[in-house]
Amino acid sequence: MAATPPAPNREETQFWRIPEYANLELLRARYIKHRYTLHTHDTYAIGVITYGSEVFQRGRRLWTGYPGQIVIVNPGEVHDGYGGDERGWMYSVFYPASSLLLHAHDQAEDAHDNVPYFPHGVIQDGYLFDLMLCLHQTLEKSPSRLERDSRFLWTMAQLVSRHAAQPLLEHPLGQEPQPMRRARDYIQHNYAENITLKELAAISGLSPYHFLRVFRRDMGLTPHAYLNHIRVLRARDLLQQSCPIAQAAVNVGFVDQSHLHRHFKRIVGVTPGQYALTAAGFGLSV
Repeated sequence: MAATPPAPNREETQFWRIPEYANLELLRARYIKHRYTLHTHDTYAIGVITYGSEVFQRGRRLWTGYPGQIVIVNPGEVHDGYGGDERGWMYSVFYPASSLLLHAHDQAEDAHDNVPYFPHGVIQDGYLFDLMLCLHQTLEKSPSRLERDSRFLWTMAQLVSRHAAQPLLEHPLGQEPQPMRRARDYIQHNYAENITLKELAAISGLSPYHFLRVFRRDMGLTPHAYLNHIRVLRARDLLQQSCPIAQAAVNVGFVDQSHLHRHFKRIVGVTPGQYALTAAGFGLSV
């Protein structure tokens, strides 16, 4: 396993994006008190733990990742994340689009249309851990496109061929029963409005209490948490277009910039200001 430097005794994050890899986002973070709220990604979230331990709920199961292990969440899976003890944790994270992993798998195996699915939230594989840690460092520092491309393709192909399986999900996000799909779609199209429980219940054809219970069961989030999640995703899109943070907060329905800051950090892992600098082409360390 590759050696890593001692973890700093304060929280630090570095976040950046690589446009030529389908806007692949990468994060290197040292968290102590930070805690992710329940949320989802439209990409994979793949992290290599280098210090401490991260505890996270993925679906209905609780996982814990330790140094030398890989933690992974599939697209659309509801999850959170926090330190296993007072030390917190340190990790390097990839957020690849499904198309990147599908391409890597197609290069290594017979072509197929199934998006790779990883049944285990924690992977113990020393060879792959070293590959992924080296890849993360290469994507950050190497100017050689050949080295970056080669390491990326080989590493992602190894990840998929060694640990992917067929999905066994009850209701993946986007495949909910019709009443919940109507409510989800309404939130996605009206996220900037002050949506009421009565509206969502009426759209779903359920009583407010029944709607709350079913929404949380099928979506893995409360309606309010899902609304905040969508607002953060839309704010992220605006920041990528150089929209001022305060304006982005108002445009997506948050009361002010401080509300966006709080929810953004708890879902994305960095502040809107850090993300805006990255979107403008500047990696940032804090």
